[in-house]
Amino acid sequence: MTTDTPHPTLSPPHSPPSLLHRRVCTLDNFTGTVRYHGPVPHSAATAWLGIEWDDPTRGKHSGTHDGISYFTPSVPGSATLVRADSNKLLFARSLSDAVREKYLGVQPQDGTIVLGSGDGVMVETVGWAKAAGKVGDASRLAIVGLDGARVGYGDPSDPVQLTAVEDLDLSRNLLATIEDVATIARACPRLKSLRLAHNRLQPSNGSIPASVLAGAFTGLAGLSLLGTRMPWADIELIAIAMPSLAQIHFGSNGLASFDSAATPRPPASPPPHVTGFPSLHTLNLDQNSFTSWSEIARLSRLPQLRTLILSNNALTSISPPATPSDFAHLTSLNISSNAISSWECIHALNSFPSLIELRARSNPIISNMSPPDAAIDLIARLGNLTTLDGSTITARYRLDAELLYLSRCARAVPSVDPSHHPRFAALVAIHGPPPTSDAPDALPPGRIEASLVDMAIVGGGRRVRKKLPRTMTVRALRAIVGRLFGGRKVATMAVAPPLDEEKGPQEAVLLDDDIKELGYYDVQNGWEVCVDFE
Repeated sequence: MTTDTPHPTLSPPHSPPSLLHRRVCTLDNFTGTVRYHGPVPHSAATAWLGIEWDDPTRGKHSGTHDGISYFTPSVPGSATLVRADSNKLLFARSLSDAVREKYLGVQPQDGTIVLGSGDGVMVETVGWAKAAGKVGDASRLAIVGLDGARVGYGDPSDPVQLTAVEDLDLSRNLLATIEDVATIARACPRLKSLRLAHNRLQPSNGSIPASVLAGAFTGLAGLSLLGTRMPWADIELIAIAMPSLAQIHFGSNGLASFDSAATPRPPASPPPHVTGFPSLHTLNLDQNSFTSWSEIARLSRLPQLRTLILSNNALTSISPPATPSDFAHLTSLNISSNAISSWECIHALNSFPSLIELRARSNPIISNMSPPDAAIDLIARLGNLTTLDGSTITARYRLDAELLYLSRCARAVPSVDPSHHPRFAALVAIHGPPPTSDAPDALPPGRIEASLVDMAIVGGGRRVRKKLPRTMTVRALRAIVGRLFGGRKVATMAVAPPLDEEKGPQEAVLLDDDIKELGYYDVQNGWEVCVDFE
């Protein structure tokens, strides 16, 4: 926990409060928070700033100099003492000043310009005056992007009017408090989307006066707080003033619990549900530190929650909802890049009454499976899914997956354990009992193994063999080819049969319709995908 209280035995001189907690940045765009402002003994400078850097590697010590502790940063070694009059530091400016610089400055004029070097080509420019008239009037701006513009506060007395702004991006600025944000939001009465990513706002310590938030966020629908390190308790406090809030993006904040450090929960008491947020339908908690599903279950009573993003956490389990009303409206769940290692956790998702979309890549349970095999098992085990990892599950794809899954179950063990394969009996009731023969030709022709085609992808001086489903679209194939060839951008693709010594080269067919499947082109084993790159 960050504190500005010095060590009790060796205290620095009096620290005036004028710049404490304010945000600063350097000329090379490192940002930090002032934790100390005052003199340093035996120094020629009259005032120094103790700065805790957002990037800990920027620091040189932990707030202690010559045996005196001036402050204690949240991360050891992330602090530096800098002269207050240093010309290498930049301080915050008002929203209006940033708007003036970007949108209200001198605009290009109609006239002629020369393109190219030497004699070049003379081109007449028209329409700048009309565009300048629109851009030059702040009251007509609907979208304002000020990422990294050193905005730190609003000025209610400034004549610049932002009454039409609906989308405001203040990511990577120098905002220090919720009050600063609220002052700016009040200047934008139509504000619907606010991005505050990577600002470091001071914690509220458990309360925010209603007067600070009054009239600031009544129409706000989307809020991005990525990398702000705000306590969840502060999100709940400000959300009271946001009745229309529908989306919260709260990734990269190190969050592992919804408990408040200011009011810790007694050890024996059950975790309370997260309440409030009457309009919230999307919650993004990507790249946090959750390990326990019991914490995630605290979100289950949010009345409108439909999309929950939990990718890049450390979740080891998933539990069924405790009651039929828990997660009642959740339709989309992202658990990619977690630590799910048992199929029982996957089976628990069948108990989520509305869940139809799932992203589950990069979990231990499927880490040893090829992507097509993992998709087969996930689709067959989860009967309500319509979308998996961003791809639509067609009726044909589901049929193939379920039939192949049944066959695999039957061949793996003499009798199927319902606890390991809870949908097995239901799938047998739908499709009939699977064959028990191990011979490949025992598989009916409609199954996925039969729908894979062995092709060679040729381009850029390389030849890569790949088994591809005939149901794959041209768009999906283009993405796979790009990844296989180091991210190169595909210009054109065509398919052709292999060289026939009697018939000679066969005519290639251009793959120019992104939504068509490979099966449309009647591709066969041994065919080639011929690729030209940009």
